Amino acid sequence: MRSKVGSSVPNRGQTRCAGPHVFGVRLLRVFRATVLSLCLVPWLTGCSQARASELWQGVVTHVLDGDTIYVQVAGQGPSVSVRLMGIDAPEICQSGGPAARDALRERVQGQAVSLLRRGFDDYGRELAVVYWRGQDVARLLVQQGLVWSYRVGRDPGPYADDQKLARAQRLGLFADPSPELPRKFRQRHGSCKVTP
Repeated sequence: MRSKVGSSVPNRGQTRCAGPHVFGVRLLRVFRATVLSLCLVPWLTGCSQARASELWQGVVTHVLDGDTIYVQVAGQGPSVSVRLMGIDAPEICQSGGPAARDALRERVQGQAVSLLRRGFDDYGRELAVVYWRGQDVARLLVQQGLVWSYRVGRDPGPYADDQKLARAQRLGLFADPSPELPRKFRQRHGSCKVTP
């Protein structure tokens, strides 16, 4: 069977050019995928600035609370404030706050760490995945039930599976049948004032 000129059904072996609509849809998909890949990390972490990841080496000089440390970066000036990416620790004046801080302090105070920098948070702190002896420190804290996997909207955060396991085992915060999320605590009481 031969196709007629202008027919929308090509013969076998023939190709058909995509019209402008199909090209536009493909271009839109590529654009969306590109934007998503560029914006995913800042969106998940609440970054106000996005930048390429950088790996730093340094020594922890101070542990402020369960998710904030100060690091003296090799070859640079004063210690910088670093927010561990992907977790939310109880406020220091909240139940579980001192335990999270003390566990983090016991693990990394005075220790060499590697920081995979991801940008800054709204308070000007470096956002980083912190590694100590090759282990993701935030993941270790979540696995012990000391901090929460950081949620953004419906996304349960990067350590959601670790948190489920800690909850199932009733570790740390989850020994309490209904522990209060730090963001709920902050909404009711504000942030605790902690000085470095």
